[in-house]
Amino acid sequence: MNKNKLFIRGLLCSLVLFTGIQTKAQIFSAGIKGGLTTSNLTVQELPSLGMTAGLMGELKITKWMRLRMEANALWNGTDKHFWEKNDVDFVSVGLPVILEFMPLKNLYVGAGAELDYLIMSTGENLPANKFNFGLVGHLEYRFFQRLGLGLRYVHNLGNFSNIKDIGESIGNSPVSAAFPASSLQLTLSYSFGK
Repeated sequence: MNKNKLFIRGLLCSLVLFTGIQTKAQIFSAGIKGGLTTSNLTVQELPSLGMTAGLMGELKITKWMRLRMEANALWNGTDKHFWEKNDVDFVSVGLPVILEFMPLKNLYVGAGAELDYLIMSTGENLPANKFNFGLVGHLEYRFFQRLGLGLRYVHNLGNFSNIKDIGESIGNSPVSAAFPASSLQLTLSYSFGK
């Protein structure tokens, strides 16, 4: 038997096995989310409001532990709120990775890290420091194991202009954020998997 046929048979067997495991155990699920976010910028001593929306994926490690990865768009106002016409707005992409635990049925508590990248600014030039790195605290309750109501805090540790500068930025005292980074987020999510 030649090597190509052996390789193809092995690949097909692996795919069938993986599909069977995934179907039976539901080890990966995907979903969508959206909601409101505040920023570390304040308007008349109140945090400015923004919006967030994104995609999420969860890898089930055990019955009570999951690894959650997301890709979120964050839209924040600076002087007032995101809906104001003459306000400076920042749009960034957030990539959090969170380890979640389920201490009670349908209640998930998690912690992790998030990397943000500023992609657009309205009413102002883009700053040189487009990256932010922060720590994430996450709490979510799931209704019917699919619909989730979540509360999350992202704490900015520092910002930097190049991804290679991440260690240097965090090692020093945090610089004031080039764009809103620390935030409190209230979201609804829907998971397509079990």
